[in-house]
Amino acid sequence: MSQENGREIIAQGARAGVLLPLALDAVFDYHVPDGMQLRAGDYVRVPFGRKFAYGVVWGQGNGEIDEKKIKSIESLCASLPPMSDAMRAFIDWAAWYTLAARGMVLKMAISIPEALLSPEKETRYRLTLDMAAKLTPSRARIVAYLNDGVARSAKEITTQAKVSGAVLREFAKAGGVTKMQQEAVGAPSSALLASPPELSAAQKEAASGLAHKLATAFSVTVLDGVTGSGMIKEGEKLAKLAKNIAIKVPLTWDGLKACKHFTSKGTMVNVTLCFSAAQAILAAKAGATFVSPFIGRLDDVGQNGLELIAEICTIYQQYDSFKTQVLVASIRNPTHIVESAKMGAHVATIPPSVMKQLAQHPLTDKGLATFLADWQKTGQKIVA
Repeated sequence: MSQENGREIIAQGARAGVLLPLALDAVFDYHVPDGMQLRAGDYVRVPFGRKFAYGVVWGQGNGEIDEKKIKSIESLCASLPPMSDAMRAFIDWAAWYTLAARGMVLKMAISIPEALLSPEKETRYRLTLDMAAKLTPSRARIVAYLNDGVARSAKEITTQAKVSGAVLREFAKAGGVTKMQQEAVGAPSSALLASPPELSAAQKEAASGLAHKLATAFSVTVLDGVTGSGMIKEGEKLAKLAKNIAIKVPLTWDGLKACKHFTSKGTMVNVTLCFSAAQAILAAKAGATFVSPFIGRLDDVGQNGLELIAEICTIYQQYDSFKTQVLVASIRNPTHIVESAKMGAHVATIPPSVMKQLAQHPLTDKGLATFLADWQKTGQKIVA
């Protein structure tokens, strides 16, 4: 078995064992096609049934399946660094410890498969004004907006310059702007998040204004998140942004130490990544303002996330000294919200899609349709 930088290499023609983010514990054998060389931890796209799925190379295939039944790996996500040996070992351990399928634990590690895709290209327009092109008032607004030389999408141009898509396309045909393909703008590189940002005077003013517009608090994640000293150093800097900042720290020993440090100074703290009642007790004892149990992720690995909310609320209600509020996180549906509220949870982070579902009910839609139909039958109008 050959290795590269300590990683097992699977050469073309061999079998690779691939773990998929599904409710399965097994690693599936796939054929490594010609021209491809894999390492343990590589992200790959493979056929699975009638569809394709993204998975992680877990090592050599086991060779138990007949060669005629083995499918080939479709592609390698070459732009991504491989999953570390430590992470793969942790997934194996977490699955064993929680009696969950390894695929479900892997699903938490790559919960957004789209992140494995190569950056998409999008059409953008850059100003290359041809003086022969007739400059109408609409085109003049496009020129003014693109005058800084930055290529922008059609949506940005039509919105900011207040022109139609047809005007933009015709201006491109006339040579006033050049159409080009660029990578879509994504999240900032992790390198940009290596240290807290230095805010300019204008940025500090904007951050302060945003903070004061919020009624109670908002969270600021401590980016270092490894050592207590690192979290405290970054948290102290972030806490100066506004009085209603809530510093977010992970539920680890160092995170609890940082929590105690900040709450003793009157700074609010959100202790996140809580997955057990025992952890929640420690967060309350450390003086956390909020504790964030991730109920959706517990559901993903076969546990009942709402049971954890019930346990934490019951425990907190037994002790007057516990002032920590339960912030329900990783919400997946309206039932999570309603049941958590019935148990006594205080706060929730709710995705927009679930927020919209809260207002929806088929009888409301049916009743509204009936009301409108009855009103139209009267022939009346409130506003002419």
